[in-house]
Amino acid sequence: MNRKYDQKPDMISVIVPVYNVQDYLPRCLESICSQTYGNLEIILIDDGSTDDSPRICREFAERDPRIRYIRTENSGVSAARNRGIGLAQGRWIGFLDADDYVEADFYEKLEAGIVQSGKRIACCGVRAQDPEGNRIERMKGRMLPDAVRDFDREEALLRYLNPDTRILYWAVWNKLYDADLVKELSFEEGRITAEDFDFCLHCILRADGIRYLPEELYHYLVRPGSAITSGTFSKDTFDRVFFTDRALREVREAGAGAETVRCAQINRELTMAKILHAFHKKRADKNAFREELEYCREALRSCSHEVSSAPLARAGRENPWYAVTMKSKVLCFMAEHCEKLLRFF
Repeated sequence: MNRKYDQKPDMISVIVPVYNVQDYLPRCLESICSQTYGNLEIILIDDGSTDDSPRICREFAERDPRIRYIRTENSGVSAARNRGIGLAQGRWIGFLDADDYVEADFYEKLEAGIVQSGKRIACCGVRAQDPEGNRIERMKGRMLPDAVRDFDREEALLRYLNPDTRILYWAVWNKLYDADLVKELSFEEGRITAEDFDFCLHCILRADGIRYLPEELYHYLVRPGSAITSGTFSKDTFDRVFFTDRALREVREAGAGAETVRCAQINRELTMAKILHAFHKKRADKNAFREELEYCREALRSCSHEVSSAPLARAGRENPWYAVTMKSKVLCFMAEHCEKLLRFF
């Protein structure tokens, strides 16, 4: 895709939080620096790395004048991203995780998608892979469109919220945003799980829709020791409860349609069930999480059981936004009626 411009294209600010990723950082930075979209501002926020990441950042900054390197005390990925937002000067803003990488035309195609569609957000497909480059299937049954699609706000919310059939991903890194949209927001600091979900939801609520590109332009690395593979159960696990509670409240306050509210209810109910499931599978200390677990149980007892009444994901493509899988239905039933069996599920 060799787009011709009559004038210099608007600048894209790429925000990259960096923390102890020396083995993956060079590939990430090479993929950004070699983008076909040349007018980039690359903001590296080193969140107090203790490995060789600072040296790598400095070397790349010396080679490429588009790179700005900022080192801070360790405060977490949300604080690093917020620092980057505050420094960004581009017309568009994108986020990249330092252990991932992107195709050479990633930003060119996303920027063209925003310009052509008139939307304020564009997103693309994702290839999840292990450190050896092998594909990890994470979107099975998601009914992904095979062509470029424009979703209005309501359609985007419906397809974003459902945890079984979502196609827009609970992540900030496979998207490009209008900077004026992002500058109004910030990541929730002090919470380390599902902060991406929360930030993207706020973006969608304030935008007029999303341009969706099916191409897998973003390479998402699932590595040993990362948050998604560590398998630990801690207080941070309950961040998901905080964010799904808030999501339901905010879609209602935003005047979203009945189906979107129902989708947020499904998301909340299934989140509670998955947390109880993880608790029993990990055989975590119930005394350490007594208050949080009781909140989940009470939420399931008091909800309207939207999961059990939703059609199955394979029931048809006409309603992919509130369909759920049979596995999710069984999980919620067990969480609500026979919780002790969850460790065997």
